[in-house]
Amino acid sequence: MDAREWAYVLSDAQDVPRLTEADAKELAHILMNMAEQIDELEDKLNARKKSNVVNLPVVTTLDIPAERVLASALEADLKQAVVIGNTDDEFYFASTVADGGSVLWLMEKARLALMGVDVEAV
Repeated sequence: MDAREWAYVLSDAQDVPRLTEADAKELAHILMNMAEQIDELEDKLNARKKSNVVNLPVVTTLDIPAERVLASALEADLKQAVVIGNTDDEFYFASTVADGGSVLWLMEKARLALMGVDVEAV
């Protein structure tokens, strides 16, 4: 909207003092600056989410940060998930699957995959 449109919208509202065109222009300028600042903050946030680190699909002997593993899981479009982990002093477990037998089967498939077995054939 240009300043005249803002002036019309704001001056037409009830319980809002009538604005001059100069006030409406100033208000429009302030709102545009705020929108630009929001866009800049969103860009910064998105840049932090993105990384120049390439996740290679290889087996490694190094630990991978939990945040990176969980972010990859979110991008994988999973239909089911089981999360097992720990903090320094607590065990953590969560599953999207309600049936305990199905959870155990997923965990068993994970165990087989760790041993190098083709779990798609199982």
